[in-house]
Formats: sequence, C-alpha cells, structure tokens
Amino acid sequence: IVSAFGLPAETREKRTLKLSAQIWPGRNAAAHAAVMLLHISAYATVFTFIMPLFESTRESGAFLLLAVIGIAGAVGSLLAGPAIDRFGLKPAKYLMLASQIVLLPLFSIHGLSVWAFTLLSAVWIGLSTPFMIAQQVSLVTVAPKARDAGLALNATANYLGLMTGSMIGALIVRMNGFDSLGLAGGTIAVLALLWSVVASNTQSSSRT
Repeated sequence: IVSAFGLPAETREKRTLKLSAQIWPGRNAAAHAAVMLLHISAYATVFTFIMPLFESTRESGAFLLLAVIGIAGAVGSLLAGPAIDRFGLKPAKYLMLASQIVLLPLFSIHGLSVWAFTLLSAVWIGLSTPFMIAQQVSLVTVAPKARDAGLALNATANYLGLMTGSMIGALIVRMNGFDSLGLAGGTIAVLALLWSVVASNTQSSSRT
C-alpha cells in the first residue's frame, strides 16, 4: 500500500524535519517547559508532604482528605478543556498558576480544622493539577512541527519539578517545620506565573 500510494503527508513531513528539530523543540517551547518546572515544583513542595502536614495537628480525617483530593483532581481535569475553550488558553493558564499563589500560603495557617484543610486541598488540587492539559496545548501551538519533542520536554520538566519540589519541601520541613511549606510553595508559584508571562511575551514577539 505504501509503495502504491506513498506515505501520509504527516509522515513525509516528519521525515523531512531536521534531526535537531526532532530532539529540541526550540527556545519558545523550552521557555514554556520552564513554567511547568516551576509550577510543579511549587505543587510538589506541599503535596509531597500533604499527609504529614495534615496529621501534624489532626488525629483523624486522612481518608476523607485523600478521597476528596482524588475527586477534585478528576473533576478539575474534566473541566479544563471546556474552561480553555470558553475563556481562552492564556487566561486559563494564568488562573491555574495564580491559584497556587493564593492557596498554597493558606496551608501555613496553623490549626485549620479537618474540614477547612480538606476544602482548601480540594480547591487547590482542582485548580492547579489541570495545568498539564493547558501546558500541552501551549506546546503544540508553540512548536507544531516538533510537538513530540515539545511534549517530551514538558514531561521531563514535570518530573524534574516533582523532584525539585520534594527536595525543597524536605529542606523546609527540616529547617522550619511543616507550617512553612505553604509559604515556600507560594513563593515558587509567583516565579511560575512571572515566567509564564515572560514566555508568552517571547512567543508573541517572535511572531511579529
């Protein structure tokens, strides 16, 4: 069939791409991947230690917390697509990034009740975790001819963010205790939002 009709247009296009483009998606895609690194670093700073943080001042409610977190993540992911379609990609991304700036420092409030902590966790997870979906759309838009490399770079940034955030969280706990995790994560989240603005402006200027 291939010899008779030839390769599909998409396959021919991929074969004509330079090897460097298949490995490296470009500066704009790398700038967007850096946003993912910072966002997940802020996320992991708190999430890695969410159970010790919760149990440090509470004796029960862990099962409820885990169940609500799982449901919130699933609902947030389901609503991410319609939200991007309705409000636009950039506003949706900024909302997800800003949610961590606002919500993470609240985890540093000592003595939150079980219900308050659980509700805070649900809102935070529901707003922040769907960022991966918006980020993938961004990378496909920024580097359409090297989208595989772009998505791979984004996945790498995600895992590096998990590692970096966990290390930062462990250091914070050792130095200042669990109550400082939220403030540390919120600080990193500010960097993520600022760098997202820089990456978006870099993309816009490269088009003009």
